[in-house]
Amino acid sequence: MSERRGLWHIAALLIYAACSIIYIDHGESLFAKISGSGSDPYIFIWDFAWWPWAIAHHQNLLHTNLLWQPLGVYLGWITSIPLLAIVGSPLTILFGPVFTYNVFIICAPVLSAWMAYFLCLKITQSPQAALFGGYLFGFSTYEMAQETAALNLNFTAFIPALLLVIIMRLRDELQRWQVVLLAGLILAAQFFISIEIFALVFIFGGIAWLFAMLYLADQRVKLWRLFIDALAAAPLVILLLSPFLVSMLTHLSYVRLPEVWPYYFTIDFLNIFLPSHINLIGGSWFPWLSKHYFEDFQEQDGYIGLPILIILYLFFYRNIAIGLPRFLLVILISFILFSFGPQLWVGGVYTTLGLPWALIMKLPLLSSALPCRFFLFVSLVVALIAAMWMARSLQAGRRRLVMLMGLLAWLSLLPSYHSWMNIPAVKFFEPGRVAAALGPNAQILIIPSGINGPSSYWQAESDFSFRQTGGYLGFAPAAMQPFLAVQDFYLLGMHTDHLDDLKSYCLKTGTQYIVVAPGTPPDVAAGLTNLHWPARKIDDVTIFTVLPKT
Repeated sequence: MSERRGLWHIAALLIYAACSIIYIDHGESLFAKISGSGSDPYIFIWDFAWWPWAIAHHQNLLHTNLLWQPLGVYLGWITSIPLLAIVGSPLTILFGPVFTYNVFIICAPVLSAWMAYFLCLKITQSPQAALFGGYLFGFSTYEMAQETAALNLNFTAFIPALLLVIIMRLRDELQRWQVVLLAGLILAAQFFISIEIFALVFIFGGIAWLFAMLYLADQRVKLWRLFIDALAAAPLVILLLSPFLVSMLTHLSYVRLPEVWPYYFTIDFLNIFLPSHINLIGGSWFPWLSKHYFEDFQEQDGYIGLPILIILYLFFYRNIAIGLPRFLLVILISFILFSFGPQLWVGGVYTTLGLPWALIMKLPLLSSALPCRFFLFVSLVVALIAAMWMARSLQAGRRRLVMLMGLLAWLSLLPSYHSWMNIPAVKFFEPGRVAAALGPNAQILIIPSGINGPSSYWQAESDFSFRQTGGYLGFAPAAMQPFLAVQDFYLLGMHTDHLDDLKSYCLKTGTQYIVVAPGTPPDVAAGLTNLHWPARKIDDVTIFTVLPKT
């Protein structure tokens, strides 16, 4: 039996790996292309390059002055993925950060699906059902949407891993010290990948625990024991995270995100039922509707689909009075409601209907959480329910129904074509060239800046030979946001409407040069000449030398 289970484990891993290669890689070069679209992938490439570089050069691992001079960047408040960067450092050293990033993007859904497979197997004891449930989680619309640009949000293997530890504890398969150790390490690992998801684990886990206490009467003693386990694990988690936590708590004013984001980055009610551009089948069938979803494809991740909704109905039908199905239904509905945000969107129309998240988001630090990303937890609950339905159906001999619904569910979740970008190669930023032209550790402002260009990639490509008075590793620091120049050049779209403020910004931040790189709109490049600062062309960039105030 154990050998057969071992074969199932290997087969599941190989199947998930094949799916990921087909869906995501589809023959692209891991060396010459960058997975995804937009500017966010450059953040992770910078991360993969910076961590081994910083360790080798004995840099401060909590703060770097390479960006947003003179303030610098606090690593706890940006997307820095230290765990993945350190684990991937051998690949980075051998093959470069682009290759490492691409490998992790391909591996993320594989590992997430595989860990969900083990979770489903523990619950159902059916390898077929576990294979199905693992796929539904690892290749859910949420996962495939985040694949486009957010490695920190789609590397989610530790979420089912944590739930697996909890299930094993409830079944008396683990002792307290084992639970404390495993849960502490898993939570710390999740923190060092995505602090946002780490925080949400406590919110959604706490809600699930409360509902379990309410609906699973026969488990209340063990649930109280689990609560004590959690309290015992807290010191270990705090100890492991203490350097980052202290840095973050002493620099709370560093970050300030737009207050409107939690109202805007939400799941549209109709997206639950109707596909978006992320989905291959049906994604283009409702252009009149999907155009009203949030315009960032990465956040159109709320699609469950009719086949899976039917599976959910079949599972709950006639079982709703039973404790476990009722518990699962309540948390599923609750998690979906939270993903709608504080107020409901329907077909792109912002309604006045207030929702429960409006109350929870008043808690400290949760006001900036983006509700559309809560669908991670919805996807996991859906996968568990679907696996349980399949296991019960197989036991009842309904194999044809299982095959039909499994096929339809697979088809409904097929992702659309995964995009890849060319590496933004610029000769000026090749190793050694910036220092040769501008001197060591030159302080420069690169345009296109912020979300508009690959300035972070160019800094990594140059082996961190210069410092930026801008950059892009997430949203601009709160102290920099009042500058009109930051608003002009950091946010989506660039213009030169406030050149006097740009001069002031350069002088206050110690900017020595403005480097106008490929990708800068011609009108912006032309507008910068009105600064009346000396300009010269080197390689494929134009360099303006910042003059002192006269």
